[in-house]
Amino acid sequence: MQELNNNSFDKIIPLAEGINHNKALVYSVLEKNHHGRVIVDNIESPTVALIITKVNFMFVLGKLTSKNTYDSLKEVIFSRTLKSEEIILFAYTEDIRLSLDKIFNNIRGIKIYRKQFKFCSSKFMHDNKKSELIIPEGFELKEMNNELALQAGMDLSICNFSKDAFGFSLLKDGIIISLCYSLFNGGGETEIDIKTNEHFQRKGYGTIVASAFLSECIRKQINPNWACWPYREASCALAKKLGFKELEDIPVHFWAEKM
Repeated sequence: MQELNNNSFDKIIPLAEGINHNKALVYSVLEKNHHGRVIVDNIESPTVALIITKVNFMFVLGKLTSKNTYDSLKEVIFSRTLKSEEIILFAYTEDIRLSLDKIFNNIRGIKIYRKQFKFCSSKFMHDNKKSELIIPEGFELKEMNNELALQAGMDLSICNFSKDAFGFSLLKDGIIISLCYSLFNGGGETEIDIKTNEHFQRKGYGTIVASAFLSECIRKQINPNWACWPYREASCALAKKLGFKELEDIPVHFWAEKM
C-alpha cells in the first residue's frame, strides 16, 4: 500500500460515500481540514483506503478485493504499532471487520464498542428553549478562540479556531469552567468535544455550552455528531437531554502498547 499526496485525496471520496458514522472525522481529512494521512492499495484506482488522524482514530474504507490487499493492509497496521502507543480502528463493512478480527488477534488486540447519537434539532429547540438560555451570575459565555484554546491545553494543529473550528466556553473569573467545540469538521458535519472542570461537574454548565454550540450548528446548517465510550455515562445522559437519539453502537478494533 502507498500513501496518497493530499492533492489526490479526492480519488477516495467515492469510497466514503454513504458512510454511517464518524463522517466528520473522515471528511475532515479528505477536505484537508485536518492534517491526516491516507494510505491506499492503488494510487491511480484505489479500492481500499486507510485514513489516519492525529488523534489515533483510523478508518478503513472500500473493499478488500484480494489476499494481496488483505496482506498489505495487515502490514500497514503492524507497522503502525511501531509508531503509536495505541490504535483505534473503525470499518464500515462486515467483510473488513472480519478481516480486522484476524489481524488484531495476531497483535493481541480486542474489539470494543463506541456509542453514537443522532441529533434531532426540533426536539432540542422544543426541550431546551434556546432563546431562554440563562448564564449564572458571575459567569461569562464566550466564543472559543485560539487564546482560550491554549488556556485549555488544546493542540492548535488539531483544532484551530482561526480556521474552521468553532465553539463556546463558560468562564468564571477568567478561568474556563466548561467548553464545547468542533473537534473535526467535514462533509457538512462536525464532531463534538465537550469538557467540564472536574470541580464544577453536575451543575448544568455542560448543558449551557453544549446548547450554545448546538444553536450555532443549526445557524451554520452543520449537522453535529455526538459519540462517546460507554463508560462515559454523563456524556450519554447529556446527549439525550440535548435532543440526541441513541443509535446502534459502533464496533471498534483496539490495540494499545501496554495491553
